[in-house]
Amino acid sequence: MGLPNGWQAWDPCGGNSNRPVECGNCDWKGFEEAVDDYIPDFAQRVDAGMIVPVGVCPATHADSKDGSYPCGSLVYFSDVEIAYRPTPTILDKIVYSLDLQARAEA
Repeated sequence: MGLPNGWQAWDPCGGNSNRPVECGNCDWKGFEEAVDDYIPDFAQRVDAGMIVPVGVCPATHADSKDGSYPCGSLVYFSDVEIAYRPTPTILDKIVYSLDLQARAEA
C-alpha cells in the first residue's frame, strides 16, 4: 500500500527491529519480539487516522480463575513521538516563498 503521496517514512531507532513497546490498556511493557503481531478483527479495532498498533498484549491478568485471562489490548511503540513527517510539496514551497516576500515588502 505504501505511504501517502509526499510523505516519507521516518524511523527514530535507525532500523532497530526489537523496539520497546507498551500496552495501551494495562501496565505491561516489553519489546516488539514478545508481541503477537496478528491482531484479530483489525478493521473493527483500528480506525483511519489512528496510530497503527504493533500487535496484541501478551500479558495475563490474575482476575481469572486460573490466572491466565489474556489482556488482548493493543500494543504500541513506546519510543515514537512522530511516526511520519510530511515532505513539503512544491505548492507549500511557493506559498512559503510568497509569504516571505509579502513580509519583506511590508
